[in-house]
Amino acid sequence: FYEGATTGSGLVDRLKECHPDKVIWYRPPKLLREVLPRLHDIGLPIVGVNDGGFSRTYFQYEISREPALIKIVREWKSEGLDQVKVATGLMRSPMAEERIGRILEELDVETTSVSLGSKSPRHFLDSLAKGRNFGVVILNSAASSLAVGEPEAFSRLSKQCRLALVDGPVSVLSTKLSDVTVDLVTIDWESLARRIADD
Repeated sequence: FYEGATTGSGLVDRLKECHPDKVIWYRPPKLLREVLPRLHDIGLPIVGVNDGGFSRTYFQYEISREPALIKIVREWKSEGLDQVKVATGLMRSPMAEERIGRILEELDVETTSVSLGSKSPRHFLDSLAKGRNFGVVILNSAASSLAVGEPEAFSRLSKQCRLALVDGPVSVLSTKLSDVTVDLVTIDWESLARRIADD
């Protein structure tokens, strides 16, 4: 695992030093366009793994969270929930929001998009909690901010409505989290790695 290359030449130099046979690149950054031709020039194959929100041009594998989200929202609807709020953080992903919005529209669910913006995590959670018969889909940047900033309020919200974390579990260090009940979308990374290796 390697992070921190701010320039394409820095990353190419780092990869040359490691002498890999292949590079499996999960969600490569914007500098991929600069790096890819240089890696091909030195004979280093790249296997791209996309996880939503990116152009699919350079990817051989695509992680799809949509089937899990569809299953979650159908279950919510069977329990009488007729509205879904999509909560986003400061770092928004328009492509992910659009994809989620399209899925919810196809499922005939009333959808509201709510952004953390300049609100404090507590005010944001309080605004999310208003209403009846709704579920909340929380995108990763918002989930992390809320779980760290207001763990007790985040836990209270989970008791008032159904919550779904579609980007996987919240990863936080040195923070005591309250118990929170959520519908969680996870990836079977071992199976994915095995499939790439087999291919």
